[in-house]
Amino acid sequence: MEEFISSFLNKKNEFLTVEIGTNDLKVARIERRGDEIDVLDLKVVDISRFLEDRIIQELTGIISGFEGLRSPTVVNVIPTNFVIFKNIEIPSTDEKEIKDIIDLQAGRHTPYAREEIILDYVNLGIAHSSYTKVLLVIVKRDVVTKRYDIIKAAGYKSNFAALSAEIISKFYNKSSLKKQSGGPLALVNMDRANMDFIVEHGGENLYIRSVAIMDPEKTSGDTDIKKRIFEGLKGSVESYQSENIEILPDSIYFTGATRRMQGMESEVRSKMSMSNCSIIPQNKLIESGKVANAAVFKTDENVSVLSVLAIPSVIDDLQLNLIPEDVKMRNEIKNKAKLMIMIGTFAMASLLLFCSVFLTNMMFKKLYFQRLKARYAGEIKEANILKQVISKTDDVDLFLRGKGRSLKVLTELFNAIPKEVFMNNVSFGEDSTLVFSGTADSMSRVFTLVTDLENHPRFSNVKVDSTRTRRVEDKELADFNLTLSVGD
Repeated sequence: MEEFISSFLNKKNEFLTVEIGTNDLKVARIERRGDEIDVLDLKVVDISRFLEDRIIQELTGIISGFEGLRSPTVVNVIPTNFVIFKNIEIPSTDEKEIKDIIDLQAGRHTPYAREEIILDYVNLGIAHSSYTKVLLVIVKRDVVTKRYDIIKAAGYKSNFAALSAEIISKFYNKSSLKKQSGGPLALVNMDRANMDFIVEHGGENLYIRSVAIMDPEKTSGDTDIKKRIFEGLKGSVESYQSENIEILPDSIYFTGATRRMQGMESEVRSKMSMSNCSIIPQNKLIESGKVANAAVFKTDENVSVLSVLAIPSVIDDLQLNLIPEDVKMRNEIKNKAKLMIMIGTFAMASLLLFCSVFLTNMMFKKLYFQRLKARYAGEIKEANILKQVISKTDDVDLFLRGKGRSLKVLTELFNAIPKEVFMNNVSFGEDSTLVFSGTADSMSRVFTLVTDLENHPRFSNVKVDSTRTRRVEDKELADFNLTLSVGD
């Protein structure tokens, strides 16, 4: 229940995606309507010579020009060339243990201290029975926080920090242009100055490497760029092979800004020993991924905008979130607060609904009772009269049943007392308790009387309250007081 509500809270329809690269600032405003994506605004600015203040100014101006922007999900897209990737094996298959081991050993895979980096990973499955293959993803904390602060300075807080290569890979896998393959395939996203080499299999990214293909200060002309592309492809394949991750891919697909790759399919197949090579321009991939209106925005044909346009389609499928831990914690607390507010609101609404139904039910029952009361008013009056008659009859019956009872009790008591015992005083209470005093010719006669009364079928609980002896004309007498219960 908690996961469903949390998912519902985070599933906004409006997105603001920002990628701040070394050379380009890419900003998009997108709406998600079911499975379809509608690009409302897209801006790409060359920031290769901009300082941070100028980038903030540029981003603020772009966002302020997005009319009607309300409360979007803000995604900070981290360019792949800022990230370090390591394929390692962890001696455990328990998810918690894997996370703890990675956290402890992070320093071995990077020259930075643990507090200087943001760490995440992709679980690639079990290897050698008790080991787990992992794609380790490491980025310097200041790379992410700098971009977070720039977006914040422009007036928005990013909710998610996504990796550019993962966005493009997941988007390709959801598109209708995905090529079916029994083994791994290589997907290469071409951008102005870098290309992302991704080996994926079954929707999982097995290997990621970013390669620089252009130095704006030194490179001129497409010939030198193509040379760098082939060097980067060769180096990526050799690196992948040395990691012994999986079998080599036999198919390679280029997407993104593919202008410089046009007509090179046969050359790639030959030089890279690939059985299949295809060029998928980003506009075709975008159209196949149900992204509308992207074609109307004219951008530099050497710049890939897939990462900022595809994010709404794949955000629910992403495994990596490179947001700083403190920001992640604040977001979790915020989401928990929203969740509690929603649960509280739902509980209050349920309580109000229950009370409304209960009160309505009571009101109808009260009205129904009043109608019944008015309908049978005559019968109720007659019933009250009969009740009074019955009450008087009961009183008379009680009186008649009790009439003469005292005389009967006294008669039976008198018959039960021997002639040697004299009654001096008798009282009969409403609780069927009889108290009497008398005089006997001896104390033994008193005790004999108590025994006789106990054995009498009408009397019980005979108690001697007091006894006293006295002499009268040289004769000893015994005075006594008795209490006993009288049965019916």
